[in-house]
Amino acid sequence: MARVLPLPFKVMFIVIEPVLTYMGSYSAFTAPEWYLASQLPGPTVTGLLHTQETNMIVRLYGVLLACLASVSLAIFPIIENNTDKLSFSIAKRLLFVLARNSVFSWLRLIAVGDILHIYTAALHIGEKKLLDVGNWNDMTFGNIGITTVLFVSRVAWFLIVGLRRFDDGKKEA
Repeated sequence: MARVLPLPFKVMFIVIEPVLTYMGSYSAFTAPEWYLASQLPGPTVTGLLHTQETNMIVRLYGVLLACLASVSLAIFPIIENNTDKLSFSIAKRLLFVLARNSVFSWLRLIAVGDILHIYTAALHIGEKKLLDVGNWNDMTFGNIGITTVLFVSRVAWFLIVGLRRFDDGKKEA
């Protein structure tokens, strides 16, 4: 029986994604002015309101990023190599998702979040700056480039592992 997370997906979802998410959280929390100013590529936007309130909002966003990374690190390592009924049952209860395959549902929901993240970033960057990849800053590469890689990884998981729908560790006929 297939594992819940084969090695390439294990590395992506348990190592790479949480590390990058924690890095974003750290940046938002420790340097909110830089984080806010770096949201768009090109010259720094002038006239940004770097008040206590905006810094607080950016830092709270950093806390949310840390929570997202922590949820992945709390769930996926428990069930990553398992194929037994108990592991799939635990996954269902940990993820609070009522579906035939909780990992599939979790990654599907996060994939929708990826699409919304890419769309929102692209919408505010504008077509001209979006197509000028050579002038993207680190934040734009994270918001669009890395999020696109993560989205493609989730789609690959759906096609390679997720379509083998599991129900409590048993393969569906």
